Amino acid sequence: MTIALERPTKKSRSAQIREQLGYPIIDTDVHTQEFEPAFLDYLAQVGGTKIADSFRDHLPGAGRYRWFQQTWEERHTYRSARPPFWGRPTKDTLNLATISLPKLLHERLQEAGTAR
Repeated sequence: MTIALERPTKKSRSAQIREQLGYPIIDTDVHTQEFEPAFLDYLAQVGGTKIADSFRDHLPGAGRYRWFQQTWEERHTYRSARPPFWGRPTKDTLNLATISLPKLLHERLQEAGTAR
């Protein structure tokens, strides 16, 4: 087994509470954070580039994607800031990866106490 596949064995507080209940909990408010480059590629594949471009242009902070297409002169003229590689502060990178990657989220639902 590789280190990347190891999971903590300690149960979360929510999982401990859920075990004490005699009925299932249905959580319809599972938060996710899409990995925007992959999501936009997928959107372009299924909806077309026009829809993907329109969606990207309406995202908060949409201008951050333009930096990659700008020349050095355009970056200088518009004082464009390069988007961060890792722009989300997080203490637990596994939790951040979990809300970003659907398969990992599915694998960890029971650990979080939201699935049997």
